[in-house]
Amino acid sequence: MLSTLAYVALAATWAVASPLASVPDEPAHMIRAAAVVRAQIVTEAWPSFPAWAGVIVPEYIANTPQLTCFAFQPSVTPDCAPPGAVADDLRSPTSTGTSAALNSPLFYYLVGWPTLFFTGELALYAMRFVNALMFGALMGLAMTQLRRMRRAPRWSMVAFVAATTPMALYLGGSVNPNGVEAAGTLALYLLVLSSLQQAPRGVWRTFSPIVIAATALLVVNSRSIGFLWVAIVILLAITQTGWRRFFNAIRTRWTTVTLALSAVMVVASLAWFTVLPEYDQSAILVNPTSPRLALMSAAFGVFDDGKGLIGFFGWLDTPAPEFSALAYGAAGLGFLLFSSGMTRGVDRWIPLAFASVIVIVPAAVQTIVADELGYIWQGRYLLAMYMCFIVASGLALDQQVTRRGADGLESTDRIARYLIFGLCVAQIVAFLHVMKRYVVGEDGTYDQMLTGPDWVPPGGWIPISVAFAIIVLACGYLANSVSRQARGVVVRSSAERTTD
Repeated sequence: MLSTLAYVALAATWAVASPLASVPDEPAHMIRAAAVVRAQIVTEAWPSFPAWAGVIVPEYIANTPQLTCFAFQPSVTPDCAPPGAVADDLRSPTSTGTSAALNSPLFYYLVGWPTLFFTGELALYAMRFVNALMFGALMGLAMTQLRRMRRAPRWSMVAFVAATTPMALYLGGSVNPNGVEAAGTLALYLLVLSSLQQAPRGVWRTFSPIVIAATALLVVNSRSIGFLWVAIVILLAITQTGWRRFFNAIRTRWTTVTLALSAVMVVASLAWFTVLPEYDQSAILVNPTSPRLALMSAAFGVFDDGKGLIGFFGWLDTPAPEFSALAYGAAGLGFLLFSSGMTRGVDRWIPLAFASVIVIVPAAVQTIVADELGYIWQGRYLLAMYMCFIVASGLALDQQVTRRGADGLESTDRIARYLIFGLCVAQIVAFLHVMKRYVVGEDGTYDQMLTGPDWVPPGGWIPISVAFAIIVLACGYLANSVSRQARGVVVRSSAERTTD
């Protein structure tokens, strides 16, 4: 529960701090959500732009694209938006279009309902808060399964901190399915893994099939690639625990119910793609390229994709500051090197499998769509696999520490503590960097933020930044405390083995 509240608070802070419509495609997702909860699920093409679906939503929702006047212009602040563009009294039904109409409606049902009760900016922020609630619940669920699986989650706890990049929290506080997709995929991976390693008991045995199936349902309905993520994490989780254990597990009623529910959810989700209308994609300006060139660009651009995993804020106009990028980048590389170099067997190959997906999927997707859509891939699309990769690496290192006993902890106490603290500082630095970009623009100064801000979020940027820093440092302290508990657990286990 505590971890859920912490992640909800972090995502909700981002929801208030970042300007409305500042997240990529957020206006399209807001319009889609408002349309879906008004029973406009499958609609005809928008006459003004046939590549998009035409919908009728309240005027303040239809006006959200006007808020993006600062997009792609890091020196321009959000005060450029027309005054009153999303005012509370703009409720009249208005025809507009959305590029998100091909996405499954489930996510939009979940985030769009506040527009039925609120209007204006309050309704838009409420949608963000609902998304933050879902993101936090899924991250809390993932943390719960991690603690359930490992009595001594030392490096997996550090990995959990490293996996929660600034970009993950930023997306978690927006109206965009990317953040929920990533958190849901990580939760599903740990749910399946923990359930196979240790059969659910008590009340959890009754509810775990529903939770697993619901999590899978949310992931596959976030974005179309969610089907691939679900297949990958389930396959790797089974491989990690052993296929013999899986085949033994499927003989139990619990596993049968879980598989049946999940299968029904996935098949029902696939049915959505049978009713999709066709929109005139020729209206979209694209830059087609050859499959070979797209493959090479995707393969050699894997490190550029890392920017989108750590932090590429706004409409891809505000990269994370160098310190934050270096801290999280070094953590990711460190987990890759140490998990592959210090572990063996399946503990080594599972993180490498996730890392391979991060390299292969963009190249495969770009090769397929290159001649029709050009280069469309963004690093944040891989956030789900990156988070799973980092946590899988931490689990592998924990397994190695358990084998080595107390000797495996002597040299790592200080490293783990410093790494958690450094990542927390990097998280705060990234937040302040984004605040500066929106409050005074990229060319502004921190002194100007204090003396003459051009734009301020609700409540002011200083209170919000202080609150975010306090929450991050508190989470870092708790993560370090849990990580340090591993020492006592492993020492006792080692002593018991010695006594025996």
